[in-house]
Amino acid sequence: MVKDKAGIDVVLPQFRAFVGDDRVVLVAHNAAFDMRFLKLKEQKTGVRFGNPVLDTLLLSGYLHDYTDDHNLAAIADRWAWTCKGRHTALGDSLVTGARCSSSCWTSWRRRR
Repeated sequence: MVKDKAGIDVVLPQFRAFVGDDRVVLVAHNAAFDMRFLKLKEQKTGVRFGNPVLDTLLLSGYLHDYTDDHNLAAIADRWAWTCKGRHTALGDSLVTGARCSSSCWTSWRRRR
């Protein structure tokens, strides 16, 4: 899928420009994985991310403490979401960004 595509030294600065400054909240499922990857590439690319991060895996663990199943498919099942294109960058991004973060945030606010 990435054969003959631009390398990290090209793509990461483009992603940084897309994100904007460090005031933008990054939303990810299992964010520690993604943030570690970005940290490992800091020196090579000169691109740094100091953004706040909303991790839907951690939110799910807090909101659904009755289960240990917090993968995206399990969260989608619990909230009866239809997920198209799972295990693709776009499909997982849509589930995490659009559905999971808004539903988790709403549930968290109610629980407080």
